[in-house]
Amino acid sequence: PKWRDQCVFGIAYSYATTDSEWAFAMCDNSGRWRDFCRHDVIGEMAVIDTAKALSICAKEEGDLLTRKTCWHGIGKYLARKDVDRAYAACAQVPAGPNNLYIENCIHGLGWGASETLEESFIPQCDRSGPQKDSCLLGVAYNLRRIDRGRGLDVCLLVQREDLKRQCKRFVGSKR
Repeated sequence: PKWRDQCVFGIAYSYATTDSEWAFAMCDNSGRWRDFCRHDVIGEMAVIDTAKALSICAKEEGDLLTRKTCWHGIGKYLARKDVDRAYAACAQVPAGPNNLYIENCIHGLGWGASETLEESFIPQCDRSGPQKDSCLLGVAYNLRRIDRGRGLDVCLLVQREDLKRQCKRFVGSKR
């Protein structure tokens, strides 16, 4: 099942820019990779048609993890291409429970932008307003892939104590 699920994910992802709605629906058949598939397909869709991606995430399908992952994909994939477009898209995201949807879009934005800009993106997190800490978490989570120490340094910039603890726990882990 693991490899079958991975195969379906790969097929769905390969259609993300040519038949995005079909690809997104196909993710429902990717088993354990469903949320990751939806994240990546919605992200690719957002680059092509941001309004469509926003409307699909707004349908509130699935559990809380599924819904917040949808918004994260939009922020991450758009920020890889154009930070201004990513901020504009995240500004259209509904707050969700405890601002979770906006925070996840901004987290994705920080992650996506820092894939190329690394720590030099940190000053732009100021544009995130009240979600600045979520942007910093995105940068830290991305940097963790390269160097945990650099990611932990970014965690220390986070002001909200709950998010700082979460950042340090995730970035410092060896998983």
